[in-house]
Amino acid sequence: MTLLAAPPTLLALPPRADVGELARAWFVEASWVREPAAAPARAAAIGARFRGAPGPRAEPGQLRLTWAAYLEGPLDRSALTELGLDGPEALPRAVYRLHVDPAAPPDARLAGWMRAAARRAGGAVLDPTLGVLDLGKPAEGLTVFSAVPLTPEAALGLVRSVAPGGRLASVPGPDEGIAPYTLELPSQFDGTVVLHFARAAELPVSLLELDWRDYGPFSYQLAWVLPEGLGAHSDAQLVRIARGRSRPIVARTAAVLSRSTGGAVVDPDGFVLAAEEVLARAVAL
Repeated sequence: MTLLAAPPTLLALPPRADVGELARAWFVEASWVREPAAAPARAAAIGARFRGAPGPRAEPGQLRLTWAAYLEGPLDRSALTELGLDGPEALPRAVYRLHVDPAAPPDARLAGWMRAAARRAGGAVLDPTLGVLDLGKPAEGLTVFSAVPLTPEAALGLVRSVAPGGRLASVPGPDEGIAPYTLELPSQFDGTVVLHFARAAELPVSLLELDWRDYGPFSYQLAWVLPEGLGAHSDAQLVRIARGRSRPIVARTAAVLSRSTGGAVVDPDGFVLAAEEVLARAVAL
């Protein structure tokens, strides 16, 4: 069955972004059915110069996402022109078109992934009729997935190296064994970073790209909670300042937990973060 996009939605990514890696973070089946093929540069130049005709064109690839959806791209200039995206202000990005089988049931993951992939890579989601779509904002926080279940006391000792005021908020009973618990890392003005430990209900698809020894079934979920007195209708600037000052605390705590448990750090969009990126976030202001 031929897959048709209705309507076509476009994912624009920086040319060096690995769209295959972004897709595999969400879709187990993601793979290239046909990899993109670049046009021979010399042959194209000869054709244009001596015959006055266009040279060989680059062949867009097909990246399967699910059984009913795939990406086509990067699109060439003629395809972009057909979609009304060509011109002096055309995006200097690799543009991919989503094709979905019209007979397939709705799959919310597709739109969610396109926005998440664009956020991750610094790209955009486009619609020929609506223009650039709002990517939205991912939830705050990071999660460490590990095979090592730290006790509340051991976890508290680690997080106090980041936030000396860390405290136990809830702990399991003495006979509960490995059970959920919560720690709080409060600050005087910027709210509280909350660490919740539990056995993960499900694991992100992106972890399947790692060696099984690099992650596990236990999750250390870090989230930021607004300071008391600040809510949805509070001064946006104050909220931004408090959030910005809390992000490095979240990253530092994730780094400490990851090093101590041998776990993998995953962002709210489901992408695994390399240790270097976690450290970069930990020192960012």
